[in-house]
Amino acid sequence: MKSIKKVCAYMLLAMLAIASALSDVRAAPSPREWELILFGGEVFPEITALGDTWKYERTDWTPVALAPDPSPRTRSGMVYDIHRNRLLLFGGCQDGWLFLNETWEYSNGAWTQLHPDASPSPRAGFTMAYDSMRDVVVLFGGYNAPWTNCEANTANTETWEYDGHTWRQISTMHSPPRHIGGAMVYDEARGRMVLFTGWERCGFSWQNETWEYDGSDWMQTTDGILGQAWRNSVSMAYDAGRQRVVLFGGYHHGGSPCGLSETWEYDGTQWVEILTANVPPSRWAPAMAYDPGLGRVVMFSGASCTGSAADTWEYDGANWQQVFPSSQPPGRSGAVVAPISAASVIPATISLHPRTLNLDSQGRWTTAYIELPNNYGASDIDIRTVKLEDVIPAAAHSAEPGDQDGDGIPDLMVKFDRQAVIEYLDGTTGQMTLTVSGELTNGVLFEGSDTIAIVDLHQ
Repeated sequence: MKSIKKVCAYMLLAMLAIASALSDVRAAPSPREWELILFGGEVFPEITALGDTWKYERTDWTPVALAPDPSPRTRSGMVYDIHRNRLLLFGGCQDGWLFLNETWEYSNGAWTQLHPDASPSPRAGFTMAYDSMRDVVVLFGGYNAPWTNCEANTANTETWEYDGHTWRQISTMHSPPRHIGGAMVYDEARGRMVLFTGWERCGFSWQNETWEYDGSDWMQTTDGILGQAWRNSVSMAYDAGRQRVVLFGGYHHGGSPCGLSETWEYDGTQWVEILTANVPPSRWAPAMAYDPGLGRVVMFSGASCTGSAADTWEYDGANWQQVFPSSQPPGRSGAVVAPISAASVIPATISLHPRTLNLDSQGRWTTAYIELPNNYGASDIDIRTVKLEDVIPAAAHSAEPGDQDGDGIPDLMVKFDRQAVIEYLDGTTGQMTLTVSGELTNGVLFEGSDTIAIVDLHQ
C-alpha cells in the first residue's frame, strides 16, 4: 500500500510540475552556480606565506585580483556562511612567526576587513567550521609560537563563536585536548561539529580523538589511531550529498616521512577506511572542500617530502580522479578553501503552517509565509519559481502580500500540496527543518527554512 501511495505521490508531483511549466512559457531558472575560493598558504619547504586568491569553477582555476585583500598568511581558517552568502576568514601566521587575529569577509568578489568588538587572540593552526542550524561560526584551539619553541605548548583549548557581528568565547563542561594539525567540519545531517584532533608535539603525545560539539558542550566519540598511523595536518570535508565526513592524508611523525595517502570516512559512529582505485600521492595539509555544484570533494596541493605539488583531485565517494585545469595556483600547503554561491542569494524568513503536521492528515495545503530583508519586496517574488525542499512546486495563485505575523514586514503566502509534502517526508517524524527557495522577478535567489513537528497519530 505504501509503495502505491508513493507512486501516486510522484505522479501528483509530476502533474504539478507540468501544470506549473504550462503556466510559464519562460525557461526554468538554472541551478545555483557554485565556486570554490582558495586563499593563502605557504610554499614548502621554503615556508614562505602566500596571499593570493583563486577561484575554482567547473574544474578550472582562475586567479582573482583583489584590492584590498588580506596580507599573506598560512594556517588560517575560512568557512562559508550560507545565511549571508559570504566567506569568513580569521587569523593565521605571516612570515617571521607573526600571528594574526584579523577577521575578513569575502562576498561579491571582494575582501572586506571587519572590526568586531571582541576577537580571539592572535593564533594559527586552529579549526573552524560554520554551524548552519545555529547560524554561527565555531572556532577551536590554535597556537601562537614558532615550531622551534614547540608550539604545542602554546596551543589552547578555547571555543569561540562568531554570530556575524562579534566573537564570543564559550565555556563548556568538557573540551578536546590541546593539539596541532587537527581538522573540523559541520555535519549538517546531525547538526554537530566533528573535530579530529592531531598531535601534541612536545613529548610526542598523539591525540587522534574524535569529538563532537552540539552548541552546548563537547563530547568525545572515538579514541585512538586510524589504521596503523597516528597523524596530524589532515584535511577534512563534509560531503553533504552522501552525509559523510571525508578525511585525507596527514603527516605521520616517525612513520611515513612523505605523508599519508589514506582516505577515511566518518558516519557519526565510526571511521572506515575507503580503498579507491585511484590514490592521490601522499601529502599533508592540502586544501580540501566539498563543492555543492559538482557534488564532489575537491582537494588541491599539500606538502610532501618532495615539496608542494600543484595538483587538483576530485572525490565522488567511490574514487579519486585527478583533474588537469588549463591553469591552477602554485603548489602550497596550509591554504584554506571553501565554497560560495556564485549567484546572489538573499536570506528569507519562512513561517510554515500547520506548525504540527500529522502524516495521516487529509488537509489540502501546507502553507508558507515568506518575508524578505529590507530593500526587497514580497511582491517581487516570482511564485512560479518557489519550491519546498527544491522538489515540491508552489501552487499558482494570485494572493497579494500581507502581514501574517503582524511585525510590519510584508510577507507572501504560498501553498504546497499537503499530500505531496507528506509523501516526500516518507514516514519521518519528529522535528524537521524544511527549506523554501525561489527567485525574485529580477533573478535574485532567496532561500529560508523553518522547523515544524511531524507526527503520526496512527503509529
